[in-house]
Amino acid sequence: MANEKNPLKIVLSEHRISYVHIKTPTAFKGDDGKESKPKYDCTFLIPYGHPDVDKINRAVAAAYAANKESVFKGVPLTSTKMWNPLRDGSEWLEEHPEATEYEGHYFIKMASTSQPAVYDTYKNPIFDLDEVYSGCYCRGVGVCYSFNNMSKGHAFFLNSIMKTNDGERLGGFSADPDDYDDYEDEVPAKAPKAGPKPGGPKKPARIWNVDEDGRDIYSDDGGNSWAWAD
Repeated sequence: MANEKNPLKIVLSEHRISYVHIKTPTAFKGDDGKESKPKYDCTFLIPYGHPDVDKINRAVAAAYAANKESVFKGVPLTSTKMWNPLRDGSEWLEEHPEATEYEGHYFIKMASTSQPAVYDTYKNPIFDLDEVYSGCYCRGVGVCYSFNNMSKGHAFFLNSIMKTNDGERLGGFSADPDDYDDYEDEVPAKAPKAGPKPGGPKKPARIWNVDEDGRDIYSDDGGNSWAWAD
């Protein structure tokens, strides 16, 4: 829904999320080689034709209208020099063909230098942030802002996240204990014998005996060779 008092603030519906960094902020190097300030962020995958697409575009248009002259000096919103935070997943796939989940979607990255609040569907805080991962489903609250520094355009602050459902992890595999049912025949009937411990085989214990003259002799190799005791 759009916020009538603040047209720059949007509340997204449930979407799958990707590139999640809400537990620990991350930084990246720009084209100038300088490292950015670490930020918390995540990316929302929004299907083509979803109402949230218009919601985002309206917030961007409102931010542009408020900063057209002061920030952008009259540069039109449609200018190719203007960064659009809502990007096309089909274009992303051209350089990242493994990211098949982006097909048929727009995507938008929201970020903040402060850690966003994270809730469950009952509006209770989620303290174990590992529960929110790339591939699960979430809602999100973001605020659009304008910028004009090394580049110009619009972006969204990540205000909060609400996890709504689990999903298959992106960039990894989901754990399922039933996977072991398919490999029962491969479990050995007996556990294999343990191999030698680190450091090589254990040295045989010294054994003692006497020679024909009654002198003490000993062996350190299991009786293969003998030596006289001092």
